[in-house]
Amino acid sequence: MTRETPFHKPHSTQVVGRSKVVGDDERFHNNLFVGHSGLAVYGEKAVNLQAVGNVYLAGAKPSTHDRAALVVADFNPGTKLEEKPDGWWLETPLDPAWESGQKRGVVTTESLGRAKIPDAPYDKPDGTPYRLDTDYFGKKRNTENPAPGPFRFPSKKGIRLKVWPKK
Repeated sequence: MTRETPFHKPHSTQVVGRSKVVGDDERFHNNLFVGHSGLAVYGEKAVNLQAVGNVYLAGAKPSTHDRAALVVADFNPGTKLEEKPDGWWLETPLDPAWESGQKRGVVTTESLGRAKIPDAPYDKPDGTPYRLDTDYFGKKRNTENPAPGPFRFPSKKGIRLKVWPKK
């Protein structure tokens, strides 16, 4: 079955072309993958996969395209997400080596490159460039070598954070 997918002028609904999509246009920067397959499912045939600065735990495996992956196969953090009366709480142990074990950069529009088919940058809805130098809560990250995942590492032992609602 062949099907062409329309693509739009950046930040609009104006269709500017159609393309048969073969392969993905995926970006994975500075993530923590725990268990299961991680990015290994992409294999050798991934067409436009960008993976860098990721940490793989508890059996998760990197893609062959992942640059400088940190793999700690035998560490299972036992991460818990628990609903309490005041919201959802995340608890997980941390290892300082996840920060110091590899050099990673701040994710920016420039580091993400351009989407393949529309040849457009990954940018904010208003067209300004991304610079992901804050964490999930809006707190400044270490821009020299940000921690993997969506949170700063406030402690070297672990985190226990109310993640929803944020207030």
